[in-house]
Amino acid sequence: MRKKLTFIEKVSSKQVDFGKKIGVDLRDMTLDLASAKIEDWLSVEFYGQSELGHATARQTELAEKFGYDLATSTRREAAAIISDIMTQLNLESVHKQNLKRGVKVTNIWDPVAMRLVISSITGDGLCFFMGGNGKRAWARNLVICEEPT
Repeated sequence: MRKKLTFIEKVSSKQVDFGKKIGVDLRDMTLDLASAKIEDWLSVEFYGQSELGHATARQTELAEKFGYDLATSTRREAAAIISDIMTQLNLESVHKQNLKRGVKVTNIWDPVAMRLVISSITGDGLCFFMGGNGKRAWARNLVICEEPT
């Protein structure tokens, strides 16, 4: 059973129609998973590969924690599903915490709990910080700073 990904873009009807042309069912898939399915199709049909590999034990274990079964997934499909799970966690964090430009946060993995100010957030939930030099963190790893009272 697969958990519904609510924040991640799914394939369009035009993309589903493309999949039908090559014999790949892309209905209700995320863009990453659909891309993985197409790349697997290319690997087999165009390049003649016979073995696409299976999900790793680590991928399977992580996916199970979120209600996904990777038993029949290729390694590429599993990577896409894990990527979708991480993106979903990021976007849920952005939504639940109302993360946006100017919000002060700390990274849960930072032992000194440095206060950072968000300057921008990408579509997959990667947050960049003011004062920059490329400093960034995934939204799922951030918590809003409590203001002193």
